[in-house]
Amino acid sequence: MTEELRLTIQKIQQLLSNSELSLHDAQVMGSWLLQIGAKIKGYNNFENSKISGENFFINTVLSRLKPSLCVDVGANVGSYSEELLAALDANVIAFEPLLAPYAELELLKGKYPDRFTTENLAVGDKSGTSTISFNPAATEHASLIISHENISYINNSCTQEIKTVSLDKYFVSRTDSPDFIKIDVEGFESEVLLGAQQLLLNSPPKCLQIEINWHQLFRRHSLWSLSQQLPGYHVYQLLPNAICLKDPRDPLSNLFMFSNFIFIRADLVHLVPESLGHLGN
Repeated sequence: MTEELRLTIQKIQQLLSNSELSLHDAQVMGSWLLQIGAKIKGYNNFENSKISGENFFINTVLSRLKPSLCVDVGANVGSYSEELLAALDANVIAFEPLLAPYAELELLKGKYPDRFTTENLAVGDKSGTSTISFNPAATEHASLIISHENISYINNSCTQEIKTVSLDKYFVSRTDSPDFIKIDVEGFESEVLLGAQQLLLNSPPKCLQIEINWHQLFRRHSLWSLSQQLPGYHVYQLLPNAICLKDPRDPLSNLFMFSNFIFIRADLVHLVPESLGHLGN
């Protein structure tokens, strides 16, 4: 910590403890500092792939792991799949159950006909059918869970009957297996992992990316509980231009705000040197 930063923190602490400062003003300042601190720690950086750190991760970290096959679970219109295809030589399989975003997703086939496969399916713990809730104006918030009703920024008033598949079922008859799995399914992450138990056991991917948001609060899930489904992986949090090593047991690693966490197989973490921003908590 630099001397200038230490003095700044000291001044803020003195100001917050000043008896002349009203309780309301102290709370407003405290709330503002918490929000700024959260963004610095990797939370609520959702504006675009550069701010979220996804662009940095794909081009600087994932590229070093040299994946041959990537799986995009919850692909929506294909923005993430396109970044994977543009940055890597890997094949990509994208899963998207909603009809409207799936139609956009399929357009990427024209650009990457030999490396891109689309599946009009949701991914979960078993194969079958289900009902997904969504907002046509914000299909990225579509969810298979009911607790989305507790989340203020979501208005999923429409529903669609969809087909579901587990990753174990999907890959059982294939000769390949994914090196990288990105999971963005608005609170359904645990079910996706439950449906990939054999895959994780027999052909563990080099790396996984899981988006966490408010949903985990209402589902009683956390970074800690998800990490228990992925033994043998080290956990990192995405920052705009770095990744930060996290301890899933730390309460500050289990905040229920938007963030992306990267799970890298323990035997491969040496491929992510400190020069890439391999920081501690």
